[in-house]
Amino acid sequence: MSQVDTRFIDDVREEVRAEQRQKRDAAQNYRSGKISDLLIDHIHVPVGRRAVDGSRAEELAKSISEVGLLSPVIVARRDGIEVDGDILDNVPVLVAGAHRIEAMKALGHTFIRCQEIDADEIDAELIEISENLHRAELTALQRSEQIARWIELTTARREAGEISRQPDAKPGRPEGGVRAAARELGLSEPDARRAVKVAGLSAEAKAAAVDAGLDNNRTALLAAAKEPEPEKQVAVLVGRTIVAANENAPGPNTYRTNFTGDNEWYTPARYIELARKVMGSIDVDPASNDHAQKTVRAETYYTAETNGLDKDWRGKVWMNPPYSQPEIVHFIDKLVEEYQSGRCTEAIVLTNNSTDTGWFGTLFEHAVAICFTTGRIRFESPKGEKAAPVMGQAFCYFGTKPERFAEVFAEIGNVVMPARQTQAAGQAA
Repeated sequence: MSQVDTRFIDDVREEVRAEQRQKRDAAQNYRSGKISDLLIDHIHVPVGRRAVDGSRAEELAKSISEVGLLSPVIVARRDGIEVDGDILDNVPVLVAGAHRIEAMKALGHTFIRCQEIDADEIDAELIEISENLHRAELTALQRSEQIARWIELTTARREAGEISRQPDAKPGRPEGGVRAAARELGLSEPDARRAVKVAGLSAEAKAAAVDAGLDNNRTALLAAAKEPEPEKQVAVLVGRTIVAANENAPGPNTYRTNFTGDNEWYTPARYIELARKVMGSIDVDPASNDHAQKTVRAETYYTAETNGLDKDWRGKVWMNPPYSQPEIVHFIDKLVEEYQSGRCTEAIVLTNNSTDTGWFGTLFEHAVAICFTTGRIRFESPKGEKAAPVMGQAFCYFGTKPERFAEVFAEIGNVVMPARQTQAAGQAA
């Protein structure tokens, strides 16, 4: 049987389920308003909002075309809004739902269902933040900035006496801004404090993180945040090592090393054999290359050129997806789709243990068992060199033999079996 650490399981569950609680808890603060259909062109979108992700809008358009718009956009009426050079009153200003608007436009709609709320500027921004926080596409940097902004706004209101003590708050002295915000957003207090540290990075460091593909690596961001000077923060990020397991999807954001000259790293044979010991064989490796197959030896494998994302994955799957965004999301979503369809009968997935990301939340939701490695996997280069990853890894198991998986993988880490919970699906953004 598996080595189960109850506290460890609780911590992981807390991380993964935080985003679901954010939407539920923050929704309690919404001020109810009437529902109406407004002309899309009459809705004013403030300058400075997060840019709309075209692929996300396209996905929403497909969903809306199939099941309709399930969640109205949120607007608030404002006076003194400049529109085409004129100053107008009673203008519906967008609070949340930019992606839904773009999706409806793409489908040719001129009207959109709206919830009109009675909210001042701060309330409106808090509502926007609460919606942003449950989106899977937020990077670790963006998520941290949103949490820090929530803390800033609510702390100012508490100090001004505009927010009273909540009935479910712990007794004793008044809550601080971070502790109160953590409770409101369904986060652990340490997670909220880490978000504040990341959000406090200099503008130069944030830009460097984005350029280096590290804006979704909280470990690297926190390491940089320990430095007080912008130059040192940038230096930490520029010199940071990101190691992927194999050459799944070559690209500037997929493999980053400390200028060793080698950007290919492979899973050591020991871990492949553990997977084979559980599943018996490997039928499909959907994200691989010729060199990796010397170890994996899958019956069928796909490379960046043959593109496993548009193929059926039949049988037992071993997958170590590309770790870059958005590729990792696409591969994990595809795996869940193949498993739920019945084409994939069993699977083991190796990733970093990025429990604060949306894609890991997807794995946690659907996997029947997960092994969190007690150490970091020393990936290997084609020359036999050993790499040192900056974070630990996790193996997620899909199938009917979780006990067998736990028995085999217990030798390399702590195995947990997530409690299943029903989650309501909805359209976000």
